[in-house]
Amino acid sequence: MECRVPVLALAMSVFSPLMQANSPVTIKVEVPSDAQAAEHLFLHVEGLQLPHDSSGVVRIYANLPEADTTTSTNTDHFLGYITLMTRTSREAPVKRNISLDISRKSRELAGQHEVSITLVPLVRSAATAQSEKPTFRRIYLSPEP
Repeated sequence: MECRVPVLALAMSVFSPLMQANSPVTIKVEVPSDAQAAEHLFLHVEGLQLPHDSSGVVRIYANLPEADTTTSTNTDHFLGYITLMTRTSREAPVKRNISLDISRKSRELAGQHEVSITLVPLVRSAATAQSEKPTFRRIYLSPEP
């Protein structure tokens, strides 16, 4: 599978096509140079898609590559979570673009050139036991929503 990484003016994007169901994935994301002066900081996840007929939560941690499904959300590394629910069991998988306001963490992250972002999917589905996996197109940080 060929992976193409588009470059943005505000932030570098990171491409990772697959997350194993209920298995974390850690990627490096560049912190934009203007993050320290910015009033807000957003984590963008583009093209997030769960397997057909599934729902789930994806927990997001910064600089905690060992995070997994047992890691507490009561830690300074926890940035937030994304919840995706299907409307019906026949609904086709839909790709979602998510922006998570992580402004409360911007001062901690602003002094870094890059940050490790760990996504921990908690997916429930009959399809999950088969070969379908959650996917996303890219992840990046920016001061814009």
